[in-house]
Amino acid sequence: MFENKKLTPEQEVALKQAVGANVKAVENLLGRMPSFREYINHVFENLKVDREAFKPNFNGFMQGWQLNDFPKDDYLSIYNDMFDPTRESIEETISLFSQIFEQDDLIEKGNDEMKQIESKKKIEGIGGLFKKLSRINLFKLSSDEIIILSIITGTTFALVLGYIFGETQYFDGYGNRVSEYYSGFGQTTEHKFNFILGIASFIITAGIMYLFLNRKNKNDDK
Repeated sequence: MFENKKLTPEQEVALKQAVGANVKAVENLLGRMPSFREYINHVFENLKVDREAFKPNFNGFMQGWQLNDFPKDDYLSIYNDMFDPTRESIEETISLFSQIFEQDDLIEKGNDEMKQIESKKKIEGIGGLFKKLSRINLFKLSSDEIIILSIITGTTFALVLGYIFGETQYFDGYGNRVSEYYSGFGQTTEHKFNFILGIASFIITAGIMYLFLNRKNKNDDK
């Protein structure tokens, strides 16, 4: 940060004279020899420029000060006080966080949309299955056969829907539950069966199947 630039002899003379004249003007203003801190602050205030625009010129004024053999100062401390590099680092970190969170939001939004599309396709497929069943010309069944077939149908739908709409849970290597985007040590997954949906779908599908077959048998008897 504070390495002096390699200058030609002519450039060194010009820089030495320019900074020397500046320092002399500040000395006349203060009535005494200024420190480098006082000098650089005076220059900055008189230039009336943004700190970021002035930052690249700091080394030049420091180098001119040193070429004149003026008293040494704590240049690093002066630079940090003027430009606060920790603030710059914090702003860069915040900017990085914003980019990461924006990417995560886009990924999560895309995943949610894909899940909605998949769920819609599954529901449409189940609806199509009911339509196909309604077109089947079954043989006449006894009451026991109707009950058994209704239970089998209800159980099948309960297992399928309970699994499809179950919840996948994610855990780290210590058994703590984490988000699906966690990529740390020893991630494992566990799929939780949706018992509420499973039981509800069993009751509904078994009941619909039972009523459907009963009504079909009665119509066939007529």
